[in-house]
Amino acid sequence: MIINTIEDLSNDIYYEIFEYLYFNDIHKAFSKLNNRFQQFTHLSYSKYNILIDYTSNEKRTLKQLKRISSINKNQVFSLSIWTWINNNQILSSFNFNSSYSNLQYLILNYLQANSIPIILHQLIDLPRLYSLTIQTEEKLKTFGKIYQLVFNLPNLKYFQCRAEESTDSNINKSLPIALSQQITSIKQLIINHPCNFKQLIHLLSYTPKLQYLEYLNLNDNITNLNILSSIQLLNLTSLSIRSSHTMFDTLEIYLDQFEFNLKIFSIDIHMEDQNYSNAQRWELILQRNFPQLEEFYMKYTNNFDDNHQPLLYTGHSNEFSSLFWIQRQWLLDIKLEFDCITYSIHPYKKRWFEYNEQERIDLSKSKQLILNDVSPERSYQTLTIHHYIKQVKSITHIDHLSINTQIFVIKLIEILQLLPELDSLKLSSKISFQKPRKVHHNELLNIFCSINRINITKLYLEKIRQMKDISFFLTICPLIKQIHINNLYKINIQSFLRLILTQIKNQLRFQNLRLLSIRLPIIDDKIIFKLKQIIQNEYLLNDYTIKRIEEIVFLEWK
Repeated sequence: MIINTIEDLSNDIYYEIFEYLYFNDIHKAFSKLNNRFQQFTHLSYSKYNILIDYTSNEKRTLKQLKRISSINKNQVFSLSIWTWINNNQILSSFNFNSSYSNLQYLILNYLQANSIPIILHQLIDLPRLYSLTIQTEEKLKTFGKIYQLVFNLPNLKYFQCRAEESTDSNINKSLPIALSQQITSIKQLIINHPCNFKQLIHLLSYTPKLQYLEYLNLNDNITNLNILSSIQLLNLTSLSIRSSHTMFDTLEIYLDQFEFNLKIFSIDIHMEDQNYSNAQRWELILQRNFPQLEEFYMKYTNNFDDNHQPLLYTGHSNEFSSLFWIQRQWLLDIKLEFDCITYSIHPYKKRWFEYNEQERIDLSKSKQLILNDVSPERSYQTLTIHHYIKQVKSITHIDHLSINTQIFVIKLIEILQLLPELDSLKLSSKISFQKPRKVHHNELLNIFCSINRINITKLYLEKIRQMKDISFFLTICPLIKQIHINNLYKINIQSFLRLILTQIKNQLRFQNLRLLSIRLPIIDDKIIFKLKQIIQNEYLLNDYTIKRIEEIVFLEWK
């Protein structure tokens, strides 16, 4: 069968397409085309996804509700409400009951806290409700009662609850430890509101089938838990914790209370506690509690207010380079942004300079420092970037540096001098020779003569506008072997290559350079052929290879 127009497509194909669209979009696109398409919105076996969002004004929202009322309730497959406009009126118009026999996914945002129990009572009659998300910007009082209603939903597999604040001082009364007949079918639970560890234990007693858990704990350092035996969550394979002001010692006590078979563990901590930087203690906890762990993600953010100087780490440095971390390919990154330092552990990902899959990667030299702000000092502070880098170096040496903001050339050289072990440098913004003051040529010459040798061998430049941009780096970093250029701004690729290779051929400069990669938005085999011709006809290189991978041209020589 030859299909020339969309009308030639079968109804079954349209039903599959509609599964990825919202009902209002389907109605807008198809209802006025012809009789065949008009019937699509009235067929009893069609299932629809309904969205009511904050982009709708009051008049439009009421119009949407009227349109939605024209379909049968058993046609509603998913419902998402993302608006605070007429929120109560919208919810009351649906009047949830067993007529919504095919409703599986329900997202309710901007709820009034006192309306949540009323809605949950109605949802008990929904026979196929599989996923439920509720969110309120109000304080969630006695949230244990809300969870008790949720745990009564017979087929629920996914539940997310979000609130800015929550309290439940008497969790023993509002949600007592579950009995065997009170076990739920929930497999994914996201607790996106404050919840202490004691409250969490009560919640988890109802969810032994849990496979995925996200948990928010803002300020909890209660260590006297009076737990008689360990808590078994043997089906749980993924655990994510976000916390502020929870001490490392407290966290260790909490984790020791459980029996897990975790595959993925993620933790995001905001506070000052040097123990979170202690690789040896992490190693013991992970080996003791998570022997089957495959992926570990840790973010430890340390904020420095006013003139509070970062404390130097008092443990052994470079502990995250031990065999334990290298074997699992869990690597350390450090990010400096405004007045905070974030230490991150994450599974290995291929980096910009790793294009040769046959080349052996030394993961013991993989620590990266990311500078999103090279001027964390403020007018009211005496701290400089030197203080922050000093704190970082007390924990680990740095192998790779990435700078994601404009930087003054003098400050760049100062930073490079502070990090003598650097092997790679990535610059995602430009270098300033004019601000905060103009740097003259003689001053740069004096700096070049006075600085210690910089050992960088790999360089990434986001954009270059002229040849001297590269010459500057090859002057201060004479050991560079590999350069990647992400944007040749108004520079002809043939002229650019000819200039660099001519200087190499005449042994004038760039004698250590062996690999050049350049991203070109418009690239094809004809351009590669022209580059080959230039190299061969002008005898610029002898033993070389040139190829393209997607938008990037790679030129390598011996």
